[in-house]
Amino acid sequence: MNLVRCVVVDDNELDRLTISGYLSHFPEIELVGMYETPKKALEVFSVTNVDIVFLDIDMPDMSGLELRKQILDIPVCIFTTDHSGYALDSFDLETLDYLLKILLNVLQKPLTVLTNIYKYEKKPINLIFRKKMESFL
Repeated sequence: MNLVRCVVVDDNELDRLTISGYLSHFPEIELVGMYETPKKALEVFSVTNVDIVFLDIDMPDMSGLELRKQILDIPVCIFTTDHSGYALDSFDLETLDYLLKILLNVLQKPLTVLTNIYKYEKKPINLIFRKKMESFL
């Protein structure tokens, strides 16, 4: 069975480590990279298949919202941020979830849902979520 491939993009090292710690509890998820800038992440996205991206919104040089517009082919996006004011804008960009960093302990819920769907469907996650997103449109 293929693992769900995940990337974390956040300019705060502690937040990257917190998310990776939560991800380590899910054997179906493979953390393929953690990046402190969107520019570094974009280089990897062009050569690596990714199923889930955790994105901070407020980063120097490029916001997570701007990055998401460039990587809409990644089927699952979960924004993590300190600012609640970007929530509506994020859901215009095919976002699965929007988590305030103060609430990162609730990260287990969307990850459990994702891994359960993945186990049940037994298909690559990008096919599962593209189909589900299209049904909402």
